[in-house]
Amino acid sequence: MLSKETQAPDSPEKVSPILVGIIFLLLIAILTLGVIIVKSVFFGSKVPQTAAERDVLKYEAEVKANPRDAEAHTKLGFAYFRLGKNEEAIKELKRAIKLGPKSATPHYYLALVYQARGEIKKAIDELNLVVKLDPRHELAYFCLGKIHFEQKEYDKAVEAFKKSIEISPVTADTHYYLGMTYERMRQKELAIREYQEVLKYLPDHEKARRALRRLKEGK
Repeated sequence: MLSKETQAPDSPEKVSPILVGIIFLLLIAILTLGVIIVKSVFFGSKVPQTAAERDVLKYEAEVKANPRDAEAHTKLGFAYFRLGKNEEAIKELKRAIKLGPKSATPHYYLALVYQARGEIKKAIDELNLVVKLDPRHELAYFCLGKIHFEQKEYDKAVEAFKKSIEISPVTADTHYYLGMTYERMRQKELAIREYQEVLKYLPDHEKARRALRRLKEGK
């Protein structure tokens, strides 16, 4: 019989692979739960999935902190619009207008909402307010031009597109729409000139290229 000094030391017990797996799964579950708790603390029950959703939560917090901040209401209104929440967007943008009546931006966003809802008359009224408050609002003139073009009010479309171009002469899209308007009015040479302007700024603009070729070939 071996003495205590010469006895082999006790062998360490082997940990079961199943136990290791269970411990690993528990750690994953704990980490996942921690993430959910953190998100719940910061976002409540709404976890943002997109940039637009994150903006809504961000600007909702801003409005809550500064309820009389017109810019915060404007940003929240536009964020709602991006999510397709048009009723909420209109509500916030009208609040912004009430709080900051001299700002053109909420009127512009409100026009976009009305246009998306098919309320064209309201959209035009808002855009007219925009250019009254900010006579150099290029995008408002461009939007007015597009609406008048779609309504086949070509004289008004030309006027709006020209004003947009006066503010920003190198905007290819405006020249393209002006070219299409002239084409609808059967003013071939003016249409050609505008399509050439498009290609000056965007040589790869395929629609302008095709339109120019069509007009020059008399098709």
